[in-house]
Amino acid sequence: MPETINENRFKDIQELTKETGTGLELSKTPATEKVAKGLAVLNVAIDHDTSITPNDLVAIEEGLATVKLDMGGEQFSIQELKDIPDLKMNVEIWKEIVNGNFNNVRKLTFITPKIAEHLAKHRGNLYLQGLSSISDTIAEHLAKHQGNLDLGGLSSISDTSAEHLAKHQGYLNLGGLSSISETAAEHLA
Repeated sequence: MPETINENRFKDIQELTKETGTGLELSKTPATEKVAKGLAVLNVAIDHDTSITPNDLVAIEEGLATVKLDMGGEQFSIQELKDIPDLKMNVEIWKEIVNGNFNNVRKLTFITPKIAEHLAKHRGNLYLQGLSSISDTIAEHLAKHQGNLDLGGLSSISDTSAEHLAKHQGYLNLGGLSSISETAAEHLA
């Protein structure tokens, strides 16, 4: 059976739109126009009880595969969103963070740039060892945090992320790194 989009998985994200600014946003791009056009053809066929061609379905499928959604300042494909581990749990913790509760940040396995901005403003220690990867933008935000910053779950970081994190004031744990470039090591030295 082909994989389907799980509506409940996206419902969790949708709830955040008003509260956190991390909801899904869709921009007009060639990919979104392709999907819209394909869906319009499908809608007309349904309304007039006519058939569609296999090419119409292929156009919709190809368009959906390339559509990027903005979630909290970062671009994701639909498949990437579906692959985020523990998405519902992360969304619940994001709500807590936005409301000033940082008690469960240890459990986070994924954050967006907007959530990283909130975390950076937190006064106190941040234990984010549940994160296995971060983007350069997230590293830039987290580097602004004042206090201990535990990113011990990261197995690798980019040179740019290392450059950002090197500016962090306070204890920085990157003990989980299994590989690091010379340039990244120089930034952190």
